Amino acid sequence: MKKFISHLNQLTSEQIFTPSLRSAFQTFTHEKTNTTFQVQCWKHCPVEQQPLLFHLLESNMKEIYLDCGWKWETKVKEAEFFADWMRYYVVFTKESNTLAGYAAFRFDEEDKRFVIYLYELQTEASFRGYGIGSHLTRLLEKTAQEHKLSHIMLTCLRKNEQAMNFYKKMNFKLDSTSPSVEFGEDVAEIYYPYEILSKETIEKI
Repeated sequence: MKKFISHLNQLTSEQIFTPSLRSAFQTFTHEKTNTTFQVQCWKHCPVEQQPLLFHLLESNMKEIYLDCGWKWETKVKEAEFFADWMRYYVVFTKESNTLAGYAAFRFDEEDKRFVIYLYELQTEASFRGYGIGSHLTRLLEKTAQEHKLSHIMLTCLRKNEQAMNFYKKMNFKLDSTSPSVEFGEDVAEIYYPYEILSKETIEKI
């Protein structure tokens, strides 16, 4: 099993974002504003782009972390976010090349399942409602299918109600490893400020 994940981790950006995926997902347009976006795949985040991506993460998530009683440890988050095994789909506006959002993910094995684990799905405030999160989530689903991964998994903070509602809309469900499933809702509410969500990407025969 580890050999399969090791193989996926060796893939280049072009091999992750295959021609069929690029054909379907590389460019998309928000019709109401006629704003066109382009998606890039990065095996590693370029050094010059790291402050921009991390600033968006911190802007969107720091207050939610603190509201959950967690510490926001910048160095720890940076180390995780820019780890060698992290992969990225990044969305820019086509016209001005402005960062609009991204998905940071890794190939992994969880509970004997080969999965894409989505670590971060972030959108710039000025581009919320443009379909960026939905586009990236569908892209991740198709990426999982393309590379024979059975699920997308993620951790979502309970207090991040906007995110929880979004993932439910995208048909994610509580995973069998989620605290409220494993330990019960009463225990989870006291001790675990998060849930683990998952979505099956390979149809059962």
